[in-house]
Amino acid sequence: MSWIQVAQTNTIEDGEFPYSTVLEVTDGSGIEKELFVLRVDDDTYQYVATSADLRAYPASKAEAEAQNTLHYRASKVSPRWATQIIAQKFLTQAHARLRSVVKAVGDTRSQPAFGGIEAFIYDSEDA
Repeated sequence: MSWIQVAQTNTIEDGEFPYSTVLEVTDGSGIEKELFVLRVDDDTYQYVATSADLRAYPASKAEAEAQNTLHYRASKVSPRWATQIIAQKFLTQAHARLRSVVKAVGDTRSQPAFGGIEAFIYDSEDA
């Protein structure tokens, strides 16, 4: 079973983009905490990682720079928005995506491995 704990802090400040959220994966099991995809060149948040992204993108900016990739994963993001409606839509989508990736990773880990030897016994009484 996979699980994560996410801390969320919402604030309103002055400025062009006053609505801010800090999302941080603070704990978990069976899945990496670095679930947010960011751009290497300017550290901007892109989206919540998929299970494929967990394999494709490194879990630190330094690793991404060394591997010459465009994105990396982080456990914490703090995007900002111009309106509360956009901020709320982000939070709804981010939490749905976080649940989805945890479920996808958990489902993958709980599936039996394909391969190996199995024995099946059939007799005349089987319908």
